[in-house]
Amino acid sequence: YRRLEAARSKLMAAGRGLEIASPLATLNRGYAVVTRPSDGLIVRDAGSVAIGDELETRLARGRVISQVTNRDS
Repeated sequence: YRRLEAARSKLMAAGRGLEIASPLATLNRGYAVVTRPSDGLIVRDAGSVAIGDELETRLARGRVISQVTNRDS
């Protein structure tokens, strides 16, 4: 019985760790993930987009499609 409880405890702790590290948990904290729909790559640098590029922003609840009108790299 103790071994089962110890294993259950380890499993629960691992689950909590995965939940904390989850990209969805990050989005719930107010962050967003921005990609270029043309190639699906994540945008990490303003210099990697051009005026007129379409961007998709994934939020905790939903997505926003936008177009680059200005950038500061």
